Amino acid sequence: MIDALTLLVLDTETTGLDVENDRVVQLGAVYWKAGERLGKRRSMLVNPGIPIPQGAEKVHGIGDAQVASAPDFAQVGARLAQHLADGPDGSGPPALCGYNAVSYDIPLLNAEFARHGLSVRIDPGQVLDPIVFVRWHHRGWRFRKLEVVAQKYGFTLRDAHSAAADAEATAVVMSAMMSAGLIPADWDEALQTQHRLQQSLDEEWEQYGYALYRDRSDESLRLGFGKHTGCLLDEVDPQYLRFCYDKFADLTPDTREQFSRRLDV
Repeated sequence: MIDALTLLVLDTETTGLDVENDRVVQLGAVYWKAGERLGKRRSMLVNPGIPIPQGAEKVHGIGDAQVASAPDFAQVGARLAQHLADGPDGSGPPALCGYNAVSYDIPLLNAEFARHGLSVRIDPGQVLDPIVFVRWHHRGWRFRKLEVVAQKYGFTLRDAHSAAADAEATAVVMSAMMSAGLIPADWDEALQTQHRLQQSLDEEWEQYGYALYRDRSDESLRLGFGKHTGCLLDEVDPQYLRFCYDKFADLTPDTREQFSRRLDV
C-alpha cells in the first residue's frame, strides 16, 4: 500500500520548458509517508551553466546572481542519486512522485544526468504523477495548475514555484486524492491506472484537442475550455459555439463536426 511506502516527492525549477536542452536551477523535494512529511523540506539551488532567461526568472524568481555560487548539476545530481538509491536513512530506494513529473521533470532530470556524465536514470513509468488523475477526474475544472488544485484540496500553496513548496503541495494533493478514492491505495495498481488513464487522455486529446472531453460517467460531451468549461455541450449557448467555431482555427475536425451538428452548419 502507498501509505506504507516512503515517497520522495520531487520538483524542479528550470531555465525553460525544453526537457532535452533546458537546465535545472532549483531542485526541491520532500519525503512523505502515510500522509505526512518526514523531516524538513529539501531545496538546493543549481548553477545551470547558462544564463537564466528573463521569462523563466519571472516565473520562479531565480536569476543569474542567485545561482552564481551554487553547485552545478554534477554535484547536485550526485546527491540526488544517493537519495534515489538509499532514501532518507539508507534503507533503500524510495517510491517517486511528482506533479507533471512524467512528461516534464523526469525527462529533464534524465537529460541533466546524461549531460553531466552521471549513469543514474529515472524510469518515468515508475513515478506516480497526480496530474494524470487530476486531468481525468477533474477535467471540468477550468484551471488545473498545482496551486489551484492544492487550494481545492484545502492546502494553501505559499511560495508557488519554489521547488520544495511545490513538492510538498504535490504530496498533499496525492494523499487527498488517494483518501477520496481517486488514486488507488496500492502502488502497482496506481501506476497501472495512471498508465491507462494517460492513454485515454491522449486518445481524447487526439480526437478533440482542448475543446471537448467525454463525461467520465456517461460519455456525453462537455466543453473543455473557456468560461463554460465542464458544461454539457448540448447546453452551451449556440452563439458561444458559433463564436468559438469561427474564431479558433485549431479546433480538430471531430470538434468542428460536433459543433456544426449543434449549429446546423
